Amino acid sequence: MDVWNQAFNWSTSMYIPDTDPNHKRELKPLSKEDFEFLEKAFESIMINETKEFIKCLNIVIDKKESTKIIIENSEISDTDKENAKIEYETICLSNINKMQEYCDGLEVSRNITRCKKFKEVIQLAFSETNLKIQLQLLRLLGLMLQNDMKVQQDALNHNIFYVLGFLKESKSDSHDYKLKENADLVDKALYVLCGLIYGE
Repeated sequence: MDVWNQAFNWSTSMYIPDTDPNHKRELKPLSKEDFEFLEKAFESIMINETKEFIKCLNIVIDKKESTKIIIENSEISDTDKENAKIEYETICLSNINKMQEYCDGLEVSRNITRCKKFKEVIQLAFSETNLKIQLQLLRLLGLMLQNDMKVQQDALNHNIFYVLGFLKESKSDSHDYKLKENADLVDKALYVLCGLIYGE
């Protein structure tokens, strides 16, 4: 509250009443120092959702990499590997949930594309092997795409149509993907596709 009072006192000190009705007042631009003061005042009491989103995204990316190193290390016991997987899932789901909350408004998704971070979200969604995490990443993609042409265009530039792979049955030596058995993935894939065609 003290920061708000300081900002209010500062702004009112800049105001000089003008009693001349014929005088057109001109607003001067903020100096660099004044701008930094106001920015810090607002940041101290408000959440910068774009910065918080990117912070969560970086946590997920770093945790994915560190967990991969643990799992691929032959000297680490199976119990420790399993614990690392559980910890990875818990941390990722928590941060993805926060990211979903931060992008409930259009501006945050646009900012993520401006920061060139949307590509990382897309890559995470398609490279993830944990089903719970992948479903939430796909939900995040769908949320970010809703009714925003700039975000939709950025998604197209970064291979969002890989999501079509979840709508086609496939079989290989190591993988058998059946639509009926993967209904949740199919639902999320359709949700992402709806995000691409909704709006403009």
